[in-house]
Amino acid sequence: MVKILVTGHFSAGKTEFIKNITGDTLLTEVSLSSQEEKSVKEKTTVAMDYGKLEIKGKKVHLFGTPGQERFDFMLDILQ
Repeated sequence: MVKILVTGHFSAGKTEFIKNITGDTLLTEVSLSSQEEKSVKEKTTVAMDYGKLEIKGKKVHLFGTPGQERFDFMLDILQ
C-alpha cells in the first residue's frame, strides 16, 4: 500500500487533483464564509479529502489537506 499526502496553499487544486486522478473520492468541502476567500471560490476543504486507486496491483491512498493557514498544524501530525 502507498500513501500520498497532497498539500498546498488555498485554492491550489488539491481537491480537484484527487477527484480527477481517483474518481473515488470522499470530500469534506463546505461553503465559504469569508468574503475574501469567496472571491476565489465557493467551497473549501475543512478536514481531509481522500481518494484511492490501484496501480499495477498496488493500492494507492491519497489524502488532501486544507490549504488555509489555520490548518497548518495538520502537516506536523501527518508527516
